[in-house]
Amino acid sequence: MSLINGPFKRFHKDYTVKRVTSAGFQNGYAIRDVESTFTVSGSMQPLSANELNSLEEGRRKQGVAKFYSGTKLQDSDKCQFTDVIEFDGSDYEVVRLLNWQNDVISHYKYLIQRVEVDKPNATI
Repeated sequence: MSLINGPFKRFHKDYTVKRVTSAGFQNGYAIRDVESTFTVSGSMQPLSANELNSLEEGRRKQGVAKFYSGTKLQDSDKCQFTDVIEFDGSDYEVVRLLNWQNDVISHYKYLIQRVEVDKPNATI
């Protein structure tokens, strides 16, 4: 039994994730055409000082946090449009994925940043 889905499950909440399933271009900008939503279980936490300093300067002033989950999400290294997690009335995009797959507590750690994505056709 994975510990992330076992005893540590009590520390997780359900979050809605938005994923772009189709995108296009308008006036030279990539736009989100179609989104799907699904629910993941995870834990949202503040960044440590070291984690905050590991981000590019422009990202440090915007709302940033870390998110732990047993579900793999799309990050900016793999996709033009990253997955977006809804939290406390705001949207957070996955900035960085840290893969912690081991035999003890296999999970994914994400650094996330608040973004303005309130419409399916919003540009990022």
